[in-house]
Amino acid sequence: MTVFFDDLIFSLQSVGGISVYWHQFLLKINQSPCNAVLIKRNDNKCLLSPELKWTKKTKKEFFLPLKLARILPLLSLLPAKSIYHSSYFRISLQPNVCNIVTLHDLAGELGMIKGWRRKLKVMLQSIALNNADGIICVSETTRKSLLQYYPNISPKKTTVIYHGCSDKFYPIAYKTDVLSKQIIFIGGRKEYKNFDTCLAVLAKLPDFTLLIIGGGDLSTQEKLNIKSKIANRYRYTSNVETAQLNQIYNQAYCLFYPTYYEGFGMPIVEAMKAGCAVISCTTQAIVEIAGNAAILIQNPKDVNAFKTAILSLQNPKLRNDLKEKGLQQAQKYNWDVHGAQTLAFYKQVYKQKFKT
Repeated sequence: MTVFFDDLIFSLQSVGGISVYWHQFLLKINQSPCNAVLIKRNDNKCLLSPELKWTKKTKKEFFLPLKLARILPLLSLLPAKSIYHSSYFRISLQPNVCNIVTLHDLAGELGMIKGWRRKLKVMLQSIALNNADGIICVSETTRKSLLQYYPNISPKKTTVIYHGCSDKFYPIAYKTDVLSKQIIFIGGRKEYKNFDTCLAVLAKLPDFTLLIIGGGDLSTQEKLNIKSKIANRYRYTSNVETAQLNQIYNQAYCLFYPTYYEGFGMPIVEAMKAGCAVISCTTQAIVEIAGNAAILIQNPKDVNAFKTAILSLQNPKLRNDLKEKGLQQAQKYNWDVHGAQTLAFYKQVYKQKFKT
């Protein structure tokens, strides 16, 4: 059984949750006994560090401009009875190839993104899902949404395999008792990420600063909104390496993650593993992933509730309790476990398709 992967996601985005997922997953596959081949493009723009060092076999992709490659099926010919697991929503049209798809969320189907991006995502995702032999969902919440929006898909084709989390996130002992006043907001700032509420909350907390990480460059309108709410109490950084991000989590007052939709929520796990307090919302996936190790607010637009939750973290007992619960909860998200479960799923789907 040979498994073919591609690196298309690294051509589509320099940073992002899916890039982090595939970077870590491929590192684990590279260390495994899996007979794996990486189909490579020549326009990788991923900023993750250290750069993925693939030591197994590679195959040069049938090259197309990125705009075409992202919407067309895989054109490279694969051997019969292969498995193809794309990092993006691509499939092989060969009937003798087993297609695996990882489903991260249904933001398009749920209307969480708008315009042409929504149309493109839903189109590509629906084609991939309807032609997949096996679908890996990153949470039980995501699996339930999949079966709701795609009732023609058999539950037998699906499985839930949680993300792992890098061991480069861990608590650091600092020689200070001074509590940081820096709050972190990390990742995208699309409407469902609730960034406007984040700014409204910080506006009511004049003693705190906001560090915005990733999510693309700040637009002119975003800069105006930020300055009108929190003036000079913010800083933006486009990308940080894992080691630096771990330091940021360790030195932060908390991670503020007020999103009202997620398929998984990787920053929450990273923060918990680093011993950083988390404040988020009671969206289904967040409740599933964070458990009782975070402060979760029911109404994602309740500015005063968020403010009260943030100020409550000045209580040392509460902070320590959340830290211990977070460290324990984060242990559930392990790349070794993820890799083993994924390889087992490959074998299961392969056996079902090829009757071997």
